[in-house]
Amino acid sequence: MELRGKRVLIIGKGLSGNSSAKLVETLGGKAYFYDDLDFTLGDYPQLSYSEVIRYSKFLDFAVVSPSITPDHRLVKKLKEKGISVVSEPDLGCMFSKCKIIAVTGTNGKTTSVEMISKMLMATGIKAPAVGNIGLPLSSVSLALQKDDVAVVEISSFQLEQSSCFKADFSGITNISIDHIERHKTQENYTSAKLKLFDLTSKIKVAEEGVFYQDKSNALFSYGKKIQGVYCQEGEIFYCKGEETLSIMKESDLGVKGVHNVKNALFALTLCIAYKGEYDIRFKEALQTFTSSKFRIQYEGEYKGRKVYNDSKGTNISATQVAIDTMEEDVILIMGGYDKGESYIDFFKNLPLKVKRIYVCGANGYKIFDGANKTGKSYLLVAVTNPETALKEIFSKQGRECILYSPSTSSYDSFSDYKERGKHFEKILSAFQGD
Repeated sequence: MELRGKRVLIIGKGLSGNSSAKLVETLGGKAYFYDDLDFTLGDYPQLSYSEVIRYSKFLDFAVVSPSITPDHRLVKKLKEKGISVVSEPDLGCMFSKCKIIAVTGTNGKTTSVEMISKMLMATGIKAPAVGNIGLPLSSVSLALQKDDVAVVEISSFQLEQSSCFKADFSGITNISIDHIERHKTQENYTSAKLKLFDLTSKIKVAEEGVFYQDKSNALFSYGKKIQGVYCQEGEIFYCKGEETLSIMKESDLGVKGVHNVKNALFALTLCIAYKGEYDIRFKEALQTFTSSKFRIQYEGEYKGRKVYNDSKGTNISATQVAIDTMEEDVILIMGGYDKGESYIDFFKNLPLKVKRIYVCGANGYKIFDGANKTGKSYLLVAVTNPETALKEIFSKQGRECILYSPSTSSYDSFSDYKERGKHFEKILSAFQGD
């Protein structure tokens, strides 16, 4: 596509919108902004809803930010008028010369993308981690060349409105219930995730045994020997034909936990697929790999209790993984943005090591509903915020560890999980030395 002289509407500001606008203008186009909430003047002209409708015949196409839903009134109106609406990853992909490895899934996306990026860069390939992880694809499209790789974390919000995004290699880490508030049903959410395979030209990676296995063409396995990458009895192997190569002990990974072993198997599968062979430098990269900030992050010991900050636990299954990772009894602090999800299965499968749960946030009523319906309400304590929970926990004797894992998004009180995680660190620091 030629952008010179094109008029492009960017719907939604923020990092994604600003990156899209900059790319459009760099290539000779004219960018206009529309935003429901942000009316501040910036580097580009901003239109009201009525102005967009009035001048829509002059628009060539529109780019939506991830926060904009498909049923947004402006998106629907533009489509009715025959104006193409694309996602930010679509736009970034249109002008990329590099290869693209794309990753989606409910959990493990960010860690897997960072592992892939680190392994490929260890072999001398320029392979930045971009996309939903923080840096939009459109911000690096023009800088990356044909021998480079964009390792793209792509969310269901982005996928559901993507039409011309194309990955050379892709993978889905896992799929469990999430974002019902956006997608309305689990089926819609799953369809958005699986759409990535339809947008992939070469290798499509999934875990052996998952319900969408048949849609992939490359598998990894935890516990079962297969052709490809697998882990058995604490050791990671790569099997190709008659040859089986021992790569490393899972205990030698720079990050711990079964979930991280699976992330490593997933990432290795994609890296081997891209390179066409195993490279010893992959092992070295995984041995020195460290987790993303606020993913089951150990904060230290306070008043005799170990404290873990899992602000990145933005869905129920992520919190379940965090609980499973704990080696001692647990006091859990959870709650946040209301996605409308049920906690019944969470409480049905709650490990006995969880001794008490402090609940705060907009979805607290859903957490209590799940506990009440499963006979677990005796575990719950309602608090106004995590600080109140910490005060009560530290006022009592005990050796249980404290796990802050909200199990949902942060949008009821914070801009993202990072801001939420930093806030927890700040309030926790007040208890240092008490």
